[in-house]
Amino acid sequence: MFFEDEEFSDKNYETEQVDDLNVDNEDWTINNGKLEEYKKLDEEEVRVPEGVTEISPYAISFNGSVRSIFIPKSVQRLESDAIVECDKLTRISIENENIELIESAISDNISLEEVYIGGKKIDCLIAKIEHKDELCFEKYLGDDSELDILDGIKRISAKAFADCKSLERVYIPESVTDISFMAFANCVNIRELKVPQYIEFMGGNIFSGWTENQTIYVPKTFKGLKFLQPWRRGCKAKIIYY
Repeated sequence: MFFEDEEFSDKNYETEQVDDLNVDNEDWTINNGKLEEYKKLDEEEVRVPEGVTEISPYAISFNGSVRSIFIPKSVQRLESDAIVECDKLTRISIENENIELIESAISDNISLEEVYIGGKKIDCLIAKIEHKDELCFEKYLGDDSELDILDGIKRISAKAFADCKSLERVYIPESVTDISFMAFANCVNIRELKVPQYIEFMGGNIFSGWTENQTIYVPKTFKGLKFLQPWRRGCKAKIIYY
């Protein structure tokens, strides 16, 4: 059994087996083992067929019903935006512990709370930056008050920490050179945060929702007129340049 005491194990489902890796029916479009489209819009639970090897961009997308997705061990790779804008999706269970996740493969789902990979619940979701041999911090799904991001991470993805209320302290290593759109939006309980010295790019609205009671330390290379700094939009925190 994949998960004890979890929804999927309770209901004793059998995962559909795909022997012909080219399928086009009322449920799926699968070409050469790649899942290209899930077509049903009224199911709360989706079980990707065993035999699928990759999930393509937008394969499961803009679905307002799905709440949980099971991905079998045969799936080796999830492309960027493979599962996107599924507003009620709370759980993704990935059986293959060596799955290759490309940045933004699953993170842009506003209700996502739990991700399991190889049977283990993941608090810090790490993905690969497309076309590069580098890693990004994709999404934080834990509830700790403190977090040290792993050294060697190059990018913090869009909305990686957005709306996280539990965190009070986050350490960003010097290896990070890119912080994407709304990465820390509405993290109102982080008392202070230091942006790494060698940061090269900061996207828009990174600290949207931050208040006067918070402090952000930013390299002086980013000092300039506020209206020319999209990363400061929506941010009322105290900015100290170093």
